Order: sequence, then structure tokens, then C-alpha cells
Amino acid sequence: MVRNYKRKTNKQSWTDENMRLAIEEWKKGSAGYRHIGEQFNVPWSTLRDRLKNNNKIITGAKKGFAGGVQKVFTDEQEQELCTYILRMEEVLLGLSRGDVRHVAYQMAVRNILLHNFNNNTEMAGDDWLMSFRHRHPGLSLITPEATSAARARGFNKASVDRFYRLYPELVDANVFEPGNVYNVDETGITTVQGKPSKILGRCGKTQIGCLTFAERGTLVTAVIAMNAAGN
Repeated sequence: MVRNYKRKTNKQSWTDENMRLAIEEWKKGSAGYRHIGEQFNVPWSTLRDRLKNNNKIITGAKKGFAGGVQKVFTDEQEQELCTYILRMEEVLLGLSRGDVRHVAYQMAVRNILLHNFNNNTEMAGDDWLMSFRHRHPGLSLITPEATSAARARGFNKASVDRFYRLYPELVDANVFEPGNVYNVDETGITTVQGKPSKILGRCGKTQIGCLTFAERGTLVTAVIAMNAAGN
């Protein structure tokens, strides 16, 4: 697919529905090609070609394709792929640009779609990915935060509900002084240098995790705490 392609002609700008209605009107014998073409905003010569071939009526009015740029997937298929990408991001298994291109190739092959993807690398092209992101502005490239599997398992509805059930009980049962209320934050430093690859996720989301595994190195956690008194 050509990058930043701009249409240079208005040819075949008519719709399939208009052409179908024009053919049905011509079959009624109410008017000629030119009048019907103007009425339904289709070229009269194209209407004539669709109807006449050796004095035989051609059944169907399928629109041709001009410009050399054509989508591989239908709108429904692209929406299905977009939903899959967002779902994988939600479960901390976000797809990188290469992953999305590979999934697109597999999707085209399994659905027996006409495509110009690279059969050697089994991946869609960079230009296809750029066009796909342009058609789906809800997707954005984001650098995820490395998240351990244990932390991901611990952050669930039951744990969060338990925290918010116990917190007000402790606050009501104890009168905390400013020096006893702390805000704690942490950061992880791994012994193996590395940075997670950017993944496609929901546009506007400020924090995205990505599962990491123990064999990638040891994680050293640095903790900083400050209380309400400023200590």
C-alpha cells in the first residue's frame, strides 16, 4: 500500500447502490442512459457498459476498483482485529507493531483474502500498519510498564474490595496523627538491562503494564515513603 496516498481522479466515485438503482430504472424503459446517469449520479457510459455486452444484459452491477490502493480486510474484520489488540493489552500481553503485522498476515491467510503481504516474513507491511492506525485513531503506540506475573495476579477485584473494606474501619478505629500517615511509592531496577517494546493500546490510557518473567533477571525494588508531616 502506498504511503500517504492521495486520490488523483474522481473516476468510480459513484456507489454500488446508485449503480444498482440506475440499472433497475433502465430496465423499466423510462429513460435513456444519459438521463438515468444524471439522475443517479453515475457515468452514463459506465451504465451502458454494465448493461450491454454483445446486446446481452449483464446481471449484477459490481463496481470496479481504481487507484491501485485497496483494503485487505473489510470494516468488520478490521474492527475484530482492533478489538483483539485492545483485549490483549488489557490482559498485559500487548502486541508490538511486529506482532500486529504478523497477526494481520495470519488473519488474511486463514480467511483466504487477496493480499500483498510478505509471504517470506509472514507479516503485513509497515505501510499497511500506518494506514490501519490512521483508520483507527483509538489505537496508540505506548511504552508499557514492566509488571511481574505475581503482581498482576495479586491485583484483582477481591484484593481491591478487601482493601477498601478494611481501610475505613482502621481509620475510624484509630485516630491517626499526621506523622503516622505515609504515602509510599516504589520503582523497580532489574539486573538485566532492557526496555519493553512499544505496544498498541487504547489511546489516552496513561498506564499500561506488560508481563515480565523471572528468567529475564532479578528485580531490585527501591521504596520511597513520606508522611503527612513532611518526613
